[in-house]
Amino acid sequence: MAYTIKQARPVLLDYLGLTESTANYITDTDNWGILFEKNGQKYVIFIMPLGENTSSPKIYFDIRDSGAEKFVAAWKYAEQNNYKFFCLGVKDESQKYKNHVISVEADIHTVLKVSGLENGRRSGAGTQLNVPASLIPKGNITRAKSNKFDIFFAVINKDYIFTYLEVFDNRLFQFINSTSSSSSEDSSDKPRNRIIFGAPGTGKSYQLKKESEVFTNQEEIKTDITTQIQAEVNAARDKKNFKALYNAIGIKYAKELPDTNKDIRAKYGENTYEIYVGVKSSKVIDKFQEKKSAFEKNPDYSYDDILKTELDSITSAVEQNANALGFVFGNYLCDFTLNEIIEKYELNPKESKGYWLQKGAQAFVCYEEQKEQKQIKYLERVTFHPNYSYAQFVGTYKPIQNPENPDEIRYEYVPGPFMRTYINAVNHKGKNFLLLIEEINRANVAAVFGDIFQLLDRKSDGTSEYPITVSEDMKKYLVKNGIKDDEISIPANMYIWATMNSADQGVLPMDAAFKRRWNFEYINIDEGSSDIDGVTIPVPNGTNEDKSIKYTYVDWNKLRIAINTQLKTVSGINEDKLLGPFFIGDKAKIENAAKEPEQFCKSFKSKVLMYLFEDVVKMQPGELFDSKEGINIHYSDICKDFDSKGLRIFLKSVYEQFPEFANGDSE
Repeated sequence: MAYTIKQARPVLLDYLGLTESTANYITDTDNWGILFEKNGQKYVIFIMPLGENTSSPKIYFDIRDSGAEKFVAAWKYAEQNNYKFFCLGVKDESQKYKNHVISVEADIHTVLKVSGLENGRRSGAGTQLNVPASLIPKGNITRAKSNKFDIFFAVINKDYIFTYLEVFDNRLFQFINSTSSSSSEDSSDKPRNRIIFGAPGTGKSYQLKKESEVFTNQEEIKTDITTQIQAEVNAARDKKNFKALYNAIGIKYAKELPDTNKDIRAKYGENTYEIYVGVKSSKVIDKFQEKKSAFEKNPDYSYDDILKTELDSITSAVEQNANALGFVFGNYLCDFTLNEIIEKYELNPKESKGYWLQKGAQAFVCYEEQKEQKQIKYLERVTFHPNYSYAQFVGTYKPIQNPENPDEIRYEYVPGPFMRTYINAVNHKGKNFLLLIEEINRANVAAVFGDIFQLLDRKSDGTSEYPITVSEDMKKYLVKNGIKDDEISIPANMYIWATMNSADQGVLPMDAAFKRRWNFEYINIDEGSSDIDGVTIPVPNGTNEDKSIKYTYVDWNKLRIAINTQLKTVSGINEDKLLGPFFIGDKAKIENAAKEPEQFCKSFKSKVLMYLFEDVVKMQPGELFDSKEGINIHYSDICKDFDSKGLRIFLKSVYEQFPEFANGDSE
């Protein structure tokens, strides 16, 4: 007899601490969808009775033939209100899944496509969502991928359901298996605010590094030239050497700037005469450069000789010619003061030759500095730590040494990675920018984000739902970078991704309000393990005739799984404390390190053995490591024994899976 919603609903409601009379049902779902709230976070949960094929025992979700329109109504309700969405199935009659909940981890579009549905109605061939036979409950949560479709299923112990709801969101699993191996992949299908978490060594940073190639592989930014010039003019305006900077801007953008002072002033502001002179002087720079090149072939002349000759020959268009001459000889002239130049070349102090010669030399220095500036960065990477602050993340005024006078200290607004990424994103709308935060929960995120926290609420178009008013300090800095707004709002082309490892000690908790603004993606303990198939590591196994250590190479993945199995089945260790496949590095790194067995084993002791002893089984080391009854186990003893016994430092249930060590039980 079919298992029905009338049987499934009270079971799941009981797991959630509800009854059918206290549940908050969602309209148009016929009581299949409920609105559930805990710790200030709201969830839409769609309840599914699990079906079972008795002829070939398969558990399945049959959204295709039962509850389709209700499923779509629940999804749309979650989407419209920005609530997390879960499709949870129960069947307490099943011995395999008794006291457990199964979650479909996929977005609605994938589910409807597989089920052959459109807008909740049958639109073509489809199938039920079969739960993989490999999905066997182990510990609090276990995941497995569909054999046919890009869908994951998770089985969750009923006592762990609140934790699962808190950190997951089934709308987001369309992104878990996506890769960015191709630079042509668009980053717009990725979540804007995203946190990847999992056990140590599951490859969180590696995955984000790989996916961030979508950003770093973008072609050179083609910025609107007027916007770029305006940004540079704004940045130069408040500098002490603004006239030299203006002059350099005029030379740099001579082809793009207007040809008259009046038009330049109208477009870029008052007091921009030096820009105009730079534009005019650019037309004769090549002439002086040719003369300089020809002169340098004659060793009998000095720079002072040619400069004196050329200055004496300037009788018309004094400003542009003297400016161009100073620019061409900028390397030589840049350290001379105006008075030194006038005296050196016997110039009339009432004339403008000396002034524009010096300005040209200063413009050359500014021009070269601008050429050496770093290219616009598509990716900013930062690692949080307990002392990381809002001032470091967003920006603040800091004391800066004056490059023109090293003895002088001045205060300038110094942007942090958030502000730098924000400015790039706002000024370059056609490109996408990524701020990548490693170890996000190692800092006090509420303090680090401050008022920026409000910007994390994103609308459907990717922009911030609620802008914030900027401080006067920040406003002045934004104006210098071409952004004249009293408020800031994260643009759609700015992405913030992060990694998190809740197993580490010393991490700081995140409140529910902060968490709900992020898309959490979990990496299963064995996800990606196929990437290290066949990788072996050296392990001490006795001694050779010359008393040197004898090494046996064992399969790293097999050893890792053996240790994890012992920890899960005997010690009941949670998954976030187990060893991920990349705990000691990726395939290339492991293989390279394994070429030097002695050094590798030193690293293995300080990395793997120390982690297992200090962080995983410190209270009960005898549940993983071998010991004589009544004798305390010390880390130093484990390391010493490892050099001679190898894998026999572990319990027999671990090392017996490796014949080379199992045969040495008598030792």
